[in-house]
Amino acid sequence: MSKLGFSVYCSTFKEIETRLPSYAQEGSLVFTSLHIAEEMNAAYFDDVEHMLKALKKMGFQIVCDVSRKTLEMFNYTDILQFKNDFGIDALRIDYGFSFEECKALAQTTAICLNASTISEKECEELLAVNPDILFIHNFYPRPETGLDDETFDAMNAMLLAHHAKIMAFINGNEVLRGPLYEGLVTLEKHRHQNPYVNYLDLCLNHGIENILVGDSLIDSISFERISKFNSEGIISLPCHLHHGYEQYYNQTFTIRSDSPKGLKRLAESRGYAAAGEKIKPDNCIYRKRGSIVMDNERYQRYSGEIMIPIDDYPQDDRVNVIGELHEDYMALLDCIKNGSKIMFVK
Repeated sequence: MSKLGFSVYCSTFKEIETRLPSYAQEGSLVFTSLHIAEEMNAAYFDDVEHMLKALKKMGFQIVCDVSRKTLEMFNYTDILQFKNDFGIDALRIDYGFSFEECKALAQTTAICLNASTISEKECEELLAVNPDILFIHNFYPRPETGLDDETFDAMNAMLLAHHAKIMAFINGNEVLRGPLYEGLVTLEKHRHQNPYVNYLDLCLNHGIENILVGDSLIDSISFERISKFNSEGIISLPCHLHHGYEQYYNQTFTIRSDSPKGLKRLAESRGYAAAGEKIKPDNCIYRKRGSIVMDNERYQRYSGEIMIPIDDYPQDDRVNVIGELHEDYMALLDCIKNGSKIMFVK
């Protein structure tokens, strides 16, 4: 099952502290970094201690990005002692630690490593001593530097072949992190898309089950839709249904397993249509990608069947256009697979 986690940063923690508890779910992760130079001031130690204690009280599992610089800043020589003293659940090892040190740590505690730089030999050795190691991709604050799909999948292929656990970042849309405020994403295409869309893309198109919001938080509606997907497996499709077709909101449909690539057929739709009611021709226009269409009585026994065009289709007097997906959510079309459960929502 996929999991959603969040990122918190000492410099902005007070802005989101009162909101975080509403996002806490069983086993929820938070990611934080303790070697960001611009955050380190006279109050840093106390602020970090307050933040970590508050996160534990909320019920979050804490993944902490640490380096040699972190230990120096907090006057520690033993990283395990540091982890235990601050109630950290897993260490994301950054620069300053050798492979042998990482391997030794993996034998005794939960660690996370960089998914982008690990070699296959290192991966095999590490997983042999601790199969629960989490490999975390970077996020890329600068526009144009995020990964493309092909590079991302190539990096993951080796890890997935060894059944490794992988984590990646999507953007937040509530409290963006500076200095660029352009979204903290792993994939470049996600930078300005809705976080809910990006979450489903990582889950369904890339096989990533552990996903972190790089910019702290997402809006409550996106969170609810992600939670529904995680708990029920239902893909919520924000859309506008035309007058006379509003009854199809909030109904669960299954995409037929034999749907062609360019057109998703809703298995239950003819059953939802009123028994014996003839669907009259209405708004029989060009069927563009993302429209919602229904066969009318001219298609005889197919009358009442709802479909979602993934590709563009020409006008057909036998097919009514009854709605369309919201423009901001068109990328969800690429997440819908045969057998998927979907729901039209406002």
